[in-house]
Amino acid sequence: MVSSAIDPDDARTWPLGTIVVRGGVRDLAHLAKVMTRDGSWSVVAQVGSTFEMLCPSVRNATVRRTTVGHIRAAGGWLVPTSSPNGPPSHCDLGGLTPAEFDAILGPEEPNPVPASARWQGDAR
Repeated sequence: MVSSAIDPDDARTWPLGTIVVRGGVRDLAHLAKVMTRDGSWSVVAQVGSTFEMLCPSVRNATVRRTTVGHIRAAGGWLVPTSSPNGPPSHCDLGGLTPAEFDAILGPEEPNPVPASARWQGDAR
């Protein structure tokens, strides 16, 4: 059950252990290249969701994870940005350099969700 102090639309209220998943392999140059104009990256996170619950929202075969606590401790921010055309549980993560973001991401893991069951965007 979600406490009334936790607002699903305000990641600043999310528990520190909330899982955050980024698709793709470890590549610092790629992280720097894909940073959006507002200085953020595309990730998926949702208060109360497990790693396994979030992975269908990532189309990549490889994922890396961190937590809201690691993001905050590094000086970063997270904003839920789900939209009808985007992946479920989408968030923007920013406030970090590519190296800082890479440092708080765990090792590469295979996405446990079969490719056919992952979010495919507008093609689906």
